[in-house]
Amino acid sequence: MKTIKSVAALLGLLFFISACHDNSKSQLSESTVVNLLADSVDDESWGADVRLSIVKIKKLDTSDVYTLKAIYKNKPVGFAIEVPRVTDKNSEGFGSGIKIKSLGKLSDDFKNAMAELYKQKIDTTKKFIDMTEAAYVDLIQFSKSMESNAKEDPLYFKMMKLFLMSKEGEEAELYFNIDKERKIVELKEKDEEYRAIVIQLISAP
Repeated sequence: MKTIKSVAALLGLLFFISACHDNSKSQLSESTVVNLLADSVDDESWGADVRLSIVKIKKLDTSDVYTLKAIYKNKPVGFAIEVPRVTDKNSEGFGSGIKIKSLGKLSDDFKNAMAELYKQKIDTTKKFIDMTEAAYVDLIQFSKSMESNAKEDPLYFKMMKLFLMSKEGEEAELYFNIDKERKIVELKEKDEEYRAIVIQLISAP
């Protein structure tokens, strides 16, 4: 009887250790990042739509800061983005205060990669802007505000449309999806006509 209990206890301990090991793997290593462009025909990404790995999430009082990285032509690229959490002020999905931030050389190389993908001729010595802001609509939150029977917004997934504007009043729109379960974000084009403005807005003056 004692032997059976000992075996059961040992199996339980091994299961616990295994679970802890699996959980540790769920934390994405900074060396394990996706390719900026999808390399599989089964992936929904196409054209100049890109994806980046979430390598870190920093929780602030009213927002989350995502550190994003990817690989493009064997070089690491990336940027950081601060996303406000849902509050009474933005419960219908509309808000402002999304902040796109530089990670230094990673972001300079991201800007150049996007310019290449968008087929825009730029000064590649220019740096990524220190910080730029965007208004947004949280598409799932907006759907919830319009439909009483809309599905709950899962904490691990967001679908957003970003609205960027230059000092000259030129506007650009992008779709931005956050998938915490897969630890990936997707940056998708709304229209090719916005390409030049997007590159301008993420470039330092």
